[in-house]
Amino acid sequence: MLFVTLTLFGLLIALRPLGVTAVLLLLAGKRGTIRSLGFALGWVITIAVIGVAVVVVFQGAQRTASQRAVSHAALVIEFVVGVCALIAAVVMLRRSRSRLAERRPPQWLGRLDKVGVTLAFLAGVVTVSHLTVAVASVEIYRAHLPEADVALALGWLVIVGTSSIVVPVVLVAVAPERYRPRLAQLTESINAHSHEMAIAIVAVLGAYLMFRGISAQL
Repeated sequence: MLFVTLTLFGLLIALRPLGVTAVLLLLAGKRGTIRSLGFALGWVITIAVIGVAVVVVFQGAQRTASQRAVSHAALVIEFVVGVCALIAAVVMLRRSRSRLAERRPPQWLGRLDKVGVTLAFLAGVVTVSHLTVAVASVEIYRAHLPEADVALALGWLVIVGTSSIVVPVVLVAVAPERYRPRLAQLTESINAHSHEMAIAIVAVLGAYLMFRGISAQL
């Protein structure tokens, strides 16, 4: 069950439109491969650091309180995050319907073709959905796995969560003539539907966490 849960969270992390758009824009520019690798590295390190930090914090809290109490607190946190995520999805949906003007991507995305490797790395750090990674890491803690299995679970989360970032980089690095011309079209398509994708991701995350919280109390 944990494998399925982490796969779901990993896909939610990987399919964040902002991250996918950013790496595609980097690949389309000059020195695109090396700069997109910097972005991917920032993305990977951020997921790993947040995951380890959350698990360590909850395990540390367990030393001063019972495992049951800490697990219950983690469950409550997940449920509250789920409720907030559903509310956020509703608000985002209502705002999208009330705005008739065309939505534009963030201005900083348009400047990515001018940044160096270091700034691309920082963009990868900032663009990751930190909340989704943290909640997924709470799920790993709640499974109460041995240390070796915790490392494997975090590794799987990193692999799935970076798939949408790493795959385009690898494809362009292997066959640039074949895949680079398709980047502009793919970027435009993602930008056109990024808001709807974001709403769907937030809604799925919220619904799942609320379901987990309710089912755990039954």
